Amino acid sequence: MEKDGCGRGKPVRWRRFWIGVAGASTTVGVVICALYLLNYIDLYELFGGIIAIFFASFFCYMFARAKEVLSEKIQLTLNKIAYIIGGASFGIFVILFGVGTILKVLGFPPLINLLGSWPAIILTLIIVPIVGGLLGYWVGKRRGFQPPRL
Repeated sequence: MEKDGCGRGKPVRWRRFWIGVAGASTTVGVVICALYLLNYIDLYELFGGIIAIFFASFFCYMFARAKEVLSEKIQLTLNKIAYIIGGASFGIFVILFGVGTILKVLGFPPLINLLGSWPAIILTLIIVPIVGGLLGYWVGKRRGFQPPRL
């Protein structure tokens, strides 16, 4: 423990945490800006990506902070929820940005034009999050629902 300006103890791992969050946020931000400047995504998707970076940073902070103040049982439950939500969110990210960008690079129309409105909505908002959540739970179960080490 090192002391901060207020005399409270601050874990040494916080420095690594903030360096990791800053690095990941910068990397994703640069990729999103590059996609916008190359006209692969529009301004709406650029702002959505930037807002997603802020929300992801906030949730990373909350989960890291929760380890210090919550009991072991609540931490385990919170970690299970985090793995499920993380998997679902990653699935949505992949289908919206990954598949959308690949389709645009290859010259295909957007997913909604390929599948139709309702099938694309059902795929994006129901099927992909369920599959992503199941995969997230599976990964968490293999790791014993331990949070990633920073």
